[in-house]
Amino acid sequence: MKFLVINKPNGADHGLSRDAANLRRYAAELKKLIASQEIQGAWVLQEGGHAYILNAYDSEELAIKLRSNPLYEASDTQVVPVMDAVDFLEGYATHAESH
Repeated sequence: MKFLVINKPNGADHGLSRDAANLRRYAAELKKLIASQEIQGAWVLQEGGHAYILNAYDSEELAIKLRSNPLYEASDTQVVPVMDAVDFLEGYATHAESH
């Protein structure tokens, strides 16, 4: 399943170093997650925070992946299940035909 994860800062210190070398390391780790399809894109929100699409097979995997985010404890996290719009529309059309 796919989940839209939205994290907004909660005021806690995230403890991440802001020096250029660490920022580049975080960027490289994020690139690897995107390349492996662990996540499908990641965005920074203008008002603060970030959002990404996370793939997980079950609730245990979802929980582990959510808590692996180094900003998890410094964020209020919203998780929204999402699906491909074309798949949804085609499935709904099939359902409508049978009722």
